[in-house]
Amino acid sequence: MKLIMSRMKLGLYHEYLPDKPYYNNTGTVYRSIVHGTYDTHEADPLLFSKIKEWKNGHVLLSIIGNIREEKNYDVAMQALVKMPDCKLLIAGSPANSSVNVDQLKQHAESLGISERVCFEVKFLSDTELSACIQASDIILLYYRPEFTSQSGILNLLAPYKKQFIYTDVASGLQEVCKRYNIGEPCRPNDVNALIQTIDMMRKISNNEKAASWEQYLKAANWTNIVDVIQTYSTK
Repeated sequence: MKLIMSRMKLGLYHEYLPDKPYYNNTGTVYRSIVHGTYDTHEADPLLFSKIKEWKNGHVLLSIIGNIREEKNYDVAMQALVKMPDCKLLIAGSPANSSVNVDQLKQHAESLGISERVCFEVKFLSDTELSACIQASDIILLYYRPEFTSQSGILNLLAPYKKQFIYTDVASGLQEVCKRYNIGEPCRPNDVNALIQTIDMMRKISNNEKAASWEQYLKAANWTNIVDVIQTYSTK
């Protein structure tokens, strides 16, 4: 990375540039750009029906995308214990061989909530991701505080204008959410805070956040991003 960055005249990053030694190169100019959104897709009818039937009138919380420790499954499950009218969907494939999904399932069972946690452990197609997002009520982007990057999942759910919760710590995700007033922040690694935030969000309609989503979607439009990059490149 140090060698690569030493050759760069322009470095682009998403909202938050970590303090890394290989970025401390005075010859490189760094500029922030918004992470672009992903296309919408029709929901996979079989998976959508399966989730809706299993949901059965409960509030559905979801953690989707690659399964990895940073996504704080433990805190979400502990919160679920105290929210009997909620269910949790964990959908995606393990990020690497060190991820133990069976251990997550055993943890849900030990907490007595295994019947309210649905695991869809596989690589999700675009239509299957759409099914998970559209069937969900609240998406959890409640990462551990050491996660400081932007979130690709945010840009998957943005076109659907879904409600979501994010961790309130310095990160690319936090910065963009606060700038455009999207999502709800929550103190990190705090079960009670997560429960309170979920309860608050259940009282907010998607329409109340519509204007903020429109501002973000405009900024995260790929045509707009290309224009911004070209402006940076000519300076």
